[in-house]
Amino acid sequence: GLTSYNANQQSGYFNSIYQSIIGTSTHKYRTGLSLLYDKYDETLNASNYAREEIVPGAFFEYTFSYFEKFAVVAGIRGDYHNYYGLFFTPRIHTRYEVREGTVLRASAGRGQRTSNVIAENASLLASSRSWFIQGDSAIQGFGLKPEVAWNFGLNLTQDFRLDYKPGTIAIDAYHSLFENQTVVDIENPREVRIYNLTGSSYATSLQGQIDYELRRRLELRMAYRWYEVRTEYGGVLKDKPFVAKHRAFINLGYETKTDWKFDYTVQWHSSKRIPSTALNPVADQRDTRSPEFFLMNAQITKGWKERFDIYVGMENILNFKQANPIISADDPFGPYFDSAMVWGPIFGRMTYVGFRLKPGSKI
Repeated sequence: GLTSYNANQQSGYFNSIYQSIIGTSTHKYRTGLSLLYDKYDETLNASNYAREEIVPGAFFEYTFSYFEKFAVVAGIRGDYHNYYGLFFTPRIHTRYEVREGTVLRASAGRGQRTSNVIAENASLLASSRSWFIQGDSAIQGFGLKPEVAWNFGLNLTQDFRLDYKPGTIAIDAYHSLFENQTVVDIENPREVRIYNLTGSSYATSLQGQIDYELRRRLELRMAYRWYEVRTEYGGVLKDKPFVAKHRAFINLGYETKTDWKFDYTVQWHSSKRIPSTALNPVADQRDTRSPEFFLMNAQITKGWKERFDIYVGMENILNFKQANPIISADDPFGPYFDSAMVWGPIFGRMTYVGFRLKPGSKI
């Protein structure tokens, strides 16, 4: 359209690792040095954003393992960023086998990154929105602070047998808490505003999964995830747009002795928040919530020993599509055009046929 974006990037990365043991293989360690170099030159319309990042760093990681019963990996790295100064990123992972077939894992750590705000949100360029990057002119590039988050996670895996058939239950809980975040604010349908977080932002995920062999060669996988992602936009804490809070998944896979494979998957997505379009004309306004929907996929594969496979499948069997996904599609150079408000499939049912030749095979 009328938006012009040009970018050039030069990157280099060096990493050296030394690893050894302390006395016995029960105690292991790794240490090393790294150097990251990134040079960006980006131009969005008449605005230029150029930056050169040089980040030398060092790291140390210690691993303690007690047979197959217990293990812990603890590490820390320190980096010096030519814009943001010295920062540290610690991390710890633990694994404990409570009893045979029951494993508990835990992790915690800190992460830091520089966001590439235009390239990471390129889909928003396909609209008539005006971009406003609210940074500090003293910092090269976009003038934004680095993104910083603390992450915490727990996982419990339990093996079981039901009617002499094996299965596994896995429960996951993860939480990310942002000290700072690059907020991409599209709450005004005419604008893209990008700024540093001024309030709270977090993501919490709870997931349960069951894998079970229903009968010989018939595998079942079921999963459910609750995912809450919230960020403050203009001082108001809201759900992140286009993210389903609830998702569920069922997969059935069956394989015969004669190399036939059958695979069937159903996914359920709950309603998602859609940014407000209330400032648009009535014809270009959209609901503030998407409907929930199901997606179904299936595939049949026939294999010929270890030589090749032929498969046929269908995606989006129910032919569910988001109606009118592009706002003001009949006026692509007008003030209300927006193709970035997509919350679901825009293509309908698709059937495909494929051929797979396995490495080293001859036909």
